[in-house]
Amino acid sequence: MARAYNDCFHLLTKHYYETGDAVNREHLVSTYKDLLTVFLSGRLPTSSGLNIRFLQTVFEQCPALAWSLQKPVLRCFLAKESKTDKTSKGSRSNHQRIQAIELYQLLIRVAQKDAAAKTILAKNFALLAGVIGKVINSAETWENKKVKKTGLCVGLYAKAAKVLLSNEVAVDFEEDVKKLISEAGVKLVSELEAAIEKDKTMSNMKGKIKEIKKIIEL
Repeated sequence: MARAYNDCFHLLTKHYYETGDAVNREHLVSTYKDLLTVFLSGRLPTSSGLNIRFLQTVFEQCPALAWSLQKPVLRCFLAKESKTDKTSKGSRSNHQRIQAIELYQLLIRVAQKDAAAKTILAKNFALLAGVIGKVINSAETWENKKVKKTGLCVGLYAKAAKVLLSNEVAVDFEEDVKKLISEAGVKLVSELEAAIEKDKTMSNMKGKIKEIKKIIEL
């Protein structure tokens, strides 16, 4: 039954997405922002049909809708302290933060084959790099396996940069993409080096530094 509901929801999403009506699209974006808030910051039963697979289908079928959700996804990379429950360490679990990173990976994958999505990725590349920097500077909030989880987030820089530099989908960028990638990369390298200097357990991130430097040199 859940599968049938999901299929129906996907069909309705695609229908309203393709109508081109501004009011319908605005309502659609608002609906999905609410769904993302629940998925990435709330609590869901294990039987819920709202999951990564559901969102992946939406992202693949409606690239522009997917990219209109990128800022709420980016916010969920970070830990969030609860304002209502003083005993809580935060109202967003590490699992939800990982799911947000996985959703952004899907956005990047969409940009590999869609020119409009690739254009939006370029416009928001500096924003992505800035959020990655915040994750690096707050790596201790991961608690367990912080190097691996921080590395997963830092890896988005390389994935996004490679898509922007790829010729698979031709795009006439307004931005100087190579300059964007270089400036963001230099800053991330500096932040990673500072994190390693502060906490020697972060030394395994040196591999990410090498990866970023190679991309900058392209």
